[in-house]
Parts: sequence; structure tokens; C-alpha cells
Amino acid sequence: MISMALNYVKKKFRYSVLKGDAYDVGRTQGESIIKNPQVVRFFAAKRRLINSQNMIEINSLYEEFSPSLLEEINGFADALGVPTENLRYHNYTWLTPRCSQFVVLPSKNEEGKIYAARNYDFSYRLDDMRFCKTSIKNNYSNMGFSTLFFGRIDGINEKGLAITMSSAGLPVGKFPSMKNPKIVGLQFWAVMRIILDKCKDVDESIKLVEKIPIAYNANFIVSDKSGSAALIETYDGEVAHKKISSSTTDNFLCATNHVVLPELVHNDPKKMQNSKVRFELIQSKINGKDIISKNDIKKILSDTYPNGLCCHYYTEFFGTMNSAIYNPIDRKIDICFGASDCNPWYSLSFEDSKIDEYEVLFPKEKAPIGFWNFD
Repeated sequence: MISMALNYVKKKFRYSVLKGDAYDVGRTQGESIIKNPQVVRFFAAKRRLINSQNMIEINSLYEEFSPSLLEEINGFADALGVPTENLRYHNYTWLTPRCSQFVVLPSKNEEGKIYAARNYDFSYRLDDMRFCKTSIKNNYSNMGFSTLFFGRIDGINEKGLAITMSSAGLPVGKFPSMKNPKIVGLQFWAVMRIILDKCKDVDESIKLVEKIPIAYNANFIVSDKSGSAALIETYDGEVAHKKISSSTTDNFLCATNHVVLPELVHNDPKKMQNSKVRFELIQSKINGKDIISKNDIKKILSDTYPNGLCCHYYTEFFGTMNSAIYNPIDRKIDICFGASDCNPWYSLSFEDSKIDEYEVLFPKEKAPIGFWNFD
């Protein structure tokens, strides 16, 4: 229901279909923005952002884990007529959003499915506002929301593997107010793209996260069509995980913006008040019922904070950009573009081939007192 007491901003989400050889897909994306100088400046600087030695290390890392993603980025740079060293994607990725996520196993919901749910909280000022279906040669086809065109902030692939994420503690990055990275490695969005491209199940995802250098501190939740799921946490180069399945007592996992696994919790002693509120809310809502439905999950995502997970604090980079419920068994997604309390839900699958734009509303509010407190 739309409240007439709030101010709203109207924007559009795009649904893009990316298909073909990696280089051609990258070049096509570059050509789509070449006539808009303002957008080009957002993606590419006029000067080198990465030095030669770091570019050698970046190329080596992608060659090992995802050479096709490197080809896609190179095609994009060629279309813009700039060296890859000038791309902001490399600068921001070579080392932020706050989100809520949870997964429930088939034994916990009335439809007998595994559901991975997530609210992505950020700001329409810097978000791609683009949902992509990507089919690149020698990779698994996948669907998900993009960031800086090449990264992914969540998604599902053709093998029935879904992944969502939330920051663990303060975001790590190269901007003021962010935490400086403690190790050399990648941002979360690059890791998620590689997982969607290359991994077919939870176990492969765990192995990749344990192997690839990740500079970002993240909570990843992965789930697959077998009914298994895992919370994988990374913090300053350390990695821990908890896996659940039909053979475990626990039948759901959740994460907001702090570390929860005992192996890593010593790294993150202080927690944002809003992160604790959201974490405890998810736990109480799911533990409060023996069985929950997809509609119950939508209500958790759509009710406004502190009674639910939907936030309107876009000017503070904490507004709900989209909500998603991934169904790995059927390889389907329920999606709400924009704030989930005032925009409609859509159902998407790999069989959908149309390219659409979705008009959305973003209600603007200020975060309540105490929202940003640490304790």
C-alpha cells in the first residue's frame, strides 16, 4: 500500500539479455553506453587507475578463476576505446551495500521447496538498476542483478545454484568511511559472478570461496536444487562456513550485517543496532512458525523496518533497491523491483526471453534515531 505522506522518486529497472561469446557480450555493453558521455565517465576514467603490476596480478587471477569474465571486460574497454587500466570496475573490485538474507529448507516451508530470500539495500544514485540473464559460452547461464555491469549482487544459474550476500561489518573498499582491506583480493561482486558462472552446487561454491582471495568481508548464502544450503563468511582473509541439509537439525540460515559464525565472531565484536534488529526479526519470524509459506517470506521482506526488512533510507544508502526469493529446485525467482512495500512482485524464469523495463517507486525517509549506533 502506498502512503501519500511519503515523498517518492520514480525510476526504471531494466531486464537485459546477454548472450554469446564473452568478448562480444562485453563489447555490446560498451556500445550501449558509448553515446552517453556521463555514463562512460562513470565506468571509465581518463587516466590509469591501476598500475601495471596490479594489472598483471588481476589478469592472472581472472585467468585462473574466470577467463571469460576477463574477455567480457576487455570487450567493454575496447568498445569504449580505453585501456582496461582505466576501468572503474577493476579499481573498485581489486582490493556498499547492506542487506538482509535467509534461506529455508524444504522441510520448513509448506511448498516443499528451498527458498533463498534477500533484500538488497543501497541507493538508486549508484545502483545499476539492471537485472540480467547471461548466457556466455563455456559458462553456466545465470540470472541476477548486476553492479558495475560485470559484477553480480545475487543470482541463480541453470544448475539450480542460488547465491545471495550481505556485508559482514563495515563495508570494505577504497572510499572514506569504508574499512581498508587487510588482504589483496577481490570484491564480493566479482566472486559472486564467478560462482554463478562456474559452480553447480553448494560444495563447489564453498571450495571456490576457500581458494579465491577475497578482500571483502561478506556473508554469502548459497543453496542448490538438492535442498542443501550454506552460510559462508569471509573476514580479513579468514573463511568459515556452516552447511545445512535434510540430514541436519537446523533447517534455516540467516545473515544481516555482522558476523555470526563462532570461528570468526571475534573479528566483529561491535554490531550496528539495525543489523541486530533485522537478524533477530528474521529469527523470530521463522522460528515462530513450524512451517512458513512463500507469502510469509514476502511479508518479512516487505514490511517496513523495524517490523520487517524493507527500508526507505536511500539518501543514507540504506534503501531497499530490490527483493528476491530464489527457488533453486524449479530455477525460478520472485522479484520486486524497488521498495517491496509499494511495488509489485514478478515471477521470472530461464524460459523468459523478453526485454522489459520496470517502473518503480522509491519512498524517501530518514533513518530513525539509533539506527546507525554500534554496540
